Amino acid sequence: MRCNRKALAQPSIISGAWLGKVHRFRRDCEQVLSRRIVDSACSGTVIVVENLKHIRTHAKQRGAGSRRRLHLWAFAQLHSFFEYKAEGKECVVVDIDPHYTSQICSCCEHTHRYNRQTQSGFVCRNCGFELNAELKAAWNIARKYLAGEGMSTSGGLLSASLSCQP
Repeated sequence: MRCNRKALAQPSIISGAWLGKVHRFRRDCEQVLSRRIVDSACSGTVIVVENLKHIRTHAKQRGAGSRRRLHLWAFAQLHSFFEYKAEGKECVVVDIDPHYTSQICSCCEHTHRYNRQTQSGFVCRNCGFELNAELKAAWNIARKYLAGEGMSTSGGLLSASLSCQP
């Protein structure tokens, strides 16, 4: 079997310089994202985020491209950016277990995997409540935090915005 000398002489598509650029670009995006989120929070507030520690083993990965993108994302680094920037603003970052937050209805608390019909669509099979799935999951994470702290989700600014009324 003969080697193709032209193919061997050409530089590979994924070179060290290219990977360095991608790494710096992603790090910059994570810095900007974490800064914007922390800057939008008032001093002394709690920033609640999903605990993404085991996402690489639990997430459905369809195809090599999906796996590659997931493994290149530095979740721990993003979390550390949140923490040190929040510390400077006297905020606290709390991790919440994300299990079933995209499948549970905020109104009737009915949990079913088919409540989330598409990537962005949520329709409760029990009460018919409809909302963007990611927004509803974020609300459920906030409720999970409040419930874990022994706080009531009734009354106040948070629950008014989480109302199930159309």
